[in-house]
Amino acid sequence: MKPTTRLLTIGLALFLANFASRGMAQSTPQQVKGISSQGVEWQALTVGIQVAVATNSTTEYVAWTLTDHDIDLSSSVDGVTWTTPITVGGTYSRGTWKAQTLNAPAIAVDSSTGLLWVVWTDSTTSDLYYSTYNGVAWIYRQGVSGSGWAAQNFFAGASPTVGGGNGITVAWIESLNGGGIYYSNWTYPGWSAPKIVGNSNWTASPSPSGFSTPSLTQALSGPSAMYWVDYYSQDIFGAAYIFGAWVGDNAIGCNSWTAQTFDTNAPAAANFTLKGQANAMLFWINLSGNDYQMAYTYETFGGNGCGWANPATIEIVPAGGLTNLGVGPAVSVGSRLSILAWPELISSGTSTVWYMNPLTLPGLH
Repeated sequence: MKPTTRLLTIGLALFLANFASRGMAQSTPQQVKGISSQGVEWQALTVGIQVAVATNSTTEYVAWTLTDHDIDLSSSVDGVTWTTPITVGGTYSRGTWKAQTLNAPAIAVDSSTGLLWVVWTDSTTSDLYYSTYNGVAWIYRQGVSGSGWAAQNFFAGASPTVGGGNGITVAWIESLNGGGIYYSNWTYPGWSAPKIVGNSNWTASPSPSGFSTPSLTQALSGPSAMYWVDYYSQDIFGAAYIFGAWVGDNAIGCNSWTAQTFDTNAPAAANFTLKGQANAMLFWINLSGNDYQMAYTYETFGGNGCGWANPATIEIVPAGGLTNLGVGPAVSVGSRLSILAWPELISSGTSTVWYMNPLTLPGLH
């Protein structure tokens, strides 16, 4: 095992929070759909791009982008029944506003405040905005910015990522500084000055590849991890934030395999507990681009000499036999509910949203 790989593995083992999973077992994929209070049946319909998921101690959330670029969100307290979708938006200064984006939003729950966060790339300016939801209303959109800087994604179609838990961290592909991954922490209130993911020996340069954070970060100095796709090789890389510095970067793989994803689609990552040990899981679309075959691995902490289990494949049976061109999944693990979600194309430009409990998969329980 490479020294950096061992540090990454040990670091995550020591510092990632200990998630217990007692969630209901959605071992069979189901659709995000329901019946409104008016008795009208609805289903989540997105534009065929990645969806966003989040969990806390009581609820799981799914957010998706509509054909008109609005963002809708639904929640479930039992992993089966979903609330009628609400649109991210509201009223402000006697007017109305809506979050609009060309790609997937990012969502997370801050356990310190109980607020649900949504972060997105503006569909016209590429600026990053955020809003929080207290269960009743969304605050008016605010820029992810600080003194002398404003977060701006590489292009308007790029998605940010956000890590929740005991703090909020937002990351994006910076458009003005060579396309590296930059991140900022919410400091209650305000954003910390952005920093690049990397150290004196390397920087994560995925432009314009996908990337993701696990479900837990600390706002100031605690544990964090980042996973991204190399633009040229399509290999998935990871790094851990330990003792105030990034340790990595390491290709996710072993002697006989390397995690590679189709067309630089973002991987999905989450923390979970396996036999009392804090672990990380990683999902991605395999290199063939078949979005009904999803690969995953999880940390083994050196049990096979590599730090990661050999990848397994999830066979997802398509309802309509159409391909979604390798659009990646999203995953979040909570103390009671856990969710793995992905879009399924049903017609040109329109997809339904499917989900299951990832902890029912072999090796993850």
